[in-house]
Amino acid sequence: MTTTAAIALVVLTAGMPFATYYQNVDLNVIKDKHPQYLVVDPYSGPNDVPWTQQEVQTVKSYGVHPLAYLPVMVVGYHETDLYDYAKQNGLLGPEDPVWKCDAAVEFWDQGYVQELEQVISRFHDMGFEGIMFDAVDAWSYRWYLDWYENTFGGTLDDLKQKAYQVLQELAGYAQKLGMIVAVNCGAAASDPTFQDLVKKYGWWVVVENVIADGSGNLLPDDSFEANLNALKNLGDRIYVIEYNIDPNDQEVKERLEEVFSVEGVKEVYITDPAHDEIGEAVVPSSASAETQVPGSNGIPLLPLVPVPRRVRRC
Repeated sequence: MTTTAAIALVVLTAGMPFATYYQNVDLNVIKDKHPQYLVVDPYSGPNDVPWTQQEVQTVKSYGVHPLAYLPVMVVGYHETDLYDYAKQNGLLGPEDPVWKCDAAVEFWDQGYVQELEQVISRFHDMGFEGIMFDAVDAWSYRWYLDWYENTFGGTLDDLKQKAYQVLQELAGYAQKLGMIVAVNCGAAASDPTFQDLVKKYGWWVVVENVIADGSGNLLPDDSFEANLNALKNLGDRIYVIEYNIDPNDQEVKERLEEVFSVEGVKEVYITDPAHDEIGEAVVPSSASAETQVPGSNGIPLLPLVPVPRRVRRC
């Protein structure tokens, strides 16, 4: 493992630079924790119904900049307009074996791309200030690649090329509207083609499970080192998401220090896999003052209260 100088870290429970909140949304929680940038699922707002323009404006009145979550290579059952369009036009593929609420989709179909652009335009009109694209790396999943190869006779490289082409088109459309573009890159983090796109277009980057797996188990040293090397090529605005880790654990603290030794990493956000509450953020103490907003709470590293995992709802 790489040796780095110790970096003093703090945990922010409020006023964090970046957070997610996809389910069980409570506007009072957003007001209390007021992260600077908050990614929400526009189809799942307060009371488990789609967000309204008034609710988005309320969030902005708290000093929070809302970003809309939008998958590219899959479609969720609850994303009713996109799902219905895909179903009616014969564009649906198999159900995701892990996230049973999602299905593969022929995302490269130009009619579907136009539907996605219309959705982005609607989000913009509602007041969302940015888009976080997700599921851009479905080519890295065997079940998805099997469907693509068996149905269309394509290859992994062919599918990856289509993914990057559509991502550029959608991101360019959003940027022309003046929206922030963030990409939850998954396996694309280590792909030189994706890294070049980030540098070319200035996208924000979200990377999951750099330090540990989704259950909080530390990754092997070689996997962690590979993830660190990928971070070094992902631009100057990187947010890392980790699940169920304790930043007071000595090994975790050492890895956090190494993550923050990478230029461009702004935050390690710790939450639950269901994203059904706003978690905590770890930042360097030298950056905590500038990342906080009035009323935020930067506290020393203390044990986090474990929260129960919840199953994603369909």
